[in-house]
Amino acid sequence: MKFSLWMIRQALADYEPVVYIRGIEARNIENIRMYSEQEERRNRFLYIEKSSHIFHDDSEKVVCLHGKNYMILEETDMNLIFNRILTFLEEKQAWSTRLSAMVSGNCMLKDVLTEFSDVLPMPIMVLDASQVVLAHSGNYGIGSVDEPWDKMLATGTFGVDIIEEYNRLYRHLIPSKTPYLVPANPFPFQSYNRNIYIENEFMGFVTLILQGKTLDNAEKDWFDVACQYVINWFFLYARQNEILMMQTAFRDMLNGRTADPERFQGALNTLGWQTGASMRLLLLDCISDHLNMNQHVAKILNRRANLFFAAEYENCIAVLVNESAASLDTVRSIAQPLLKNSGYYGGISNSFSSLSELSGFLIQARTAMEYSPSEPGMLYPCEDYILPFLLLTVRNNTRLEIRHPAVLALRDYDRAHGSDYARLLYTYLTHLCSQSGTAELLHLHRSTLIRRIHWMEQKYSLDLDDYQTRLLLLLSFEYEKILH
Repeated sequence: MKFSLWMIRQALADYEPVVYIRGIEARNIENIRMYSEQEERRNRFLYIEKSSHIFHDDSEKVVCLHGKNYMILEETDMNLIFNRILTFLEEKQAWSTRLSAMVSGNCMLKDVLTEFSDVLPMPIMVLDASQVVLAHSGNYGIGSVDEPWDKMLATGTFGVDIIEEYNRLYRHLIPSKTPYLVPANPFPFQSYNRNIYIENEFMGFVTLILQGKTLDNAEKDWFDVACQYVINWFFLYARQNEILMMQTAFRDMLNGRTADPERFQGALNTLGWQTGASMRLLLLDCISDHLNMNQHVAKILNRRANLFFAAEYENCIAVLVNESAASLDTVRSIAQPLLKNSGYYGGISNSFSSLSELSGFLIQARTAMEYSPSEPGMLYPCEDYILPFLLLTVRNNTRLEIRHPAVLALRDYDRAHGSDYARLLYTYLTHLCSQSGTAELLHLHRSTLIRRIHWMEQKYSLDLDDYQTRLLLLLSFEYEKILH
């Protein structure tokens, strides 16, 4: 936060300061220094010294110097004034930090206005572009300001007649981006206003009701600070509205409903994504309903707007990943701590570049999520779970027995004779029909393995040199896994 000489004068009112303006007084003071003729002065510092050292006179009064402007205090203790100003700057900087945290933490607009009640002791309110009152001073009740204020407190509006008259008289002031004074018409008192613009769009205005008072320079500067925090609140609110609209379009595309991929892509472009970028879709779930923090996790992911776009979706979190901005390994390393600490895991789709195909890639991500071991912090690629999904789909949607007859016969033979031929055949196939590798894994002599393989080929008419035979045998074994 930066200060003006007027704001510091207000804090030093007990010392009867007299301000002398010799140039433009800007609100750019950041800290305080002792004055020295040997040191080059900077606009961001307020300098403290005795009048006799600065002006070479006989006065021992303390002088506060800012640029060409200065104020003289009815005080000779320079250390006292220095410490008083330093304390003021530190307290207000801490206050500014706290207020910024409030705004970024989605506080109510009225809470922002309340923070200025001590430095702006007059009614203040914020109206949107249609002149609906969004927030107002909470310490001015009915009967404390004027009749329009009372009506606003009771109904939330000043009424159509007053609004139309105000617009007729002051519509020409809407383009203004600097504070302006509004005469006492149609309201009983003058007001000091500042329009709110977000990316050149008129959003509303902040108005300070003067109640017959004259606004001093310090109050004008504090009003400027208040307006900046209100604008920051509006900017965040507008950003959240934009995200909400994007999330709605995102869900529509996930559901395969008619949406506008080009418009959504344009919104992503404003976040730093490139058209045609390689993307992936994540679908995240929580290991426990009790731990579910979908909104919280989505919000944290959305802080990396150039990499993630997250939205709550059917009790899960759908996350669009900008793979052109970071590799999949990098995405995992970024997301894993958050997901692990929050009890989340998820499935990852294959890469794609067309948003119009989003609903299809949702199936991939969902498949990996649903068939995975569900370990918190883990992101599972869909290619590892497509086969179980396909086999389960066959089981649930057809009465066809897809297992090779030899697998069924081997299971019966093993049960009847206490043998393990089915396991031997599966191991042999999964090791690419390697005799040495299979024999080593099963702790068999190679000649024993060859003899048993030959026995199975003869007994069940198997041609293990045929690709389709080997494929169906492997699918049969994998199919059995989902049956158990």
